[in-house]
Amino acid sequence: MTFLEKDLEQIIFETDNRKLITRGLYLNGTKKRQLRLGNYGIADIVSFHVDNDDIYDVMSDQYKREPYLEITVCELKQNKLDVGTFLQAIRYCKGIESYIKNSRRKQIELKFSVVLIGKEVSSGDFVYFPDFISNLKIYTYSYEFEGILFKEIKTYQLSTPGF
Repeated sequence: MTFLEKDLEQIIFETDNRKLITRGLYLNGTKKRQLRLGNYGIADIVSFHVDNDDIYDVMSDQYKREPYLEITVCELKQNKLDVGTFLQAIRYCKGIESYIKNSRRKQIELKFSVVLIGKEVSSGDFVYFPDFISNLKIYTYSYEFEGILFKEIKTYQLSTPGF
């Protein structure tokens, strides 16, 4: 069965985040689909979630709650994920950042995450990215008898390191 990128996008967008977690994909917040970002392009799926950090204020000797906007850019590929997919998502992050900073009167801290989802991950050095870029998650998907499943790709190691 050929599984198209638009099918993957539709499933992720229309499925409740709690249900996605049971399938192996963690997304938080309100999802937007085909988000137009001017000349930066069109992002497949972007989720937005407002949260708070507890920040210690030395002057008042107290913790203060500082709000931030958590933004997750999801870039989907029907087949292989590669460094180009990652860079495309980074471009979308920059577009969102630029739009928010130029259009809001009150500033809020932005925290970006990138989620890449594809059938497989290309071979090469790209597989090491999630080990060193903490706000990057890479998932592969499979469509099986019981529906779609997601598998996070992390801590890649050579099978023969040669030490």
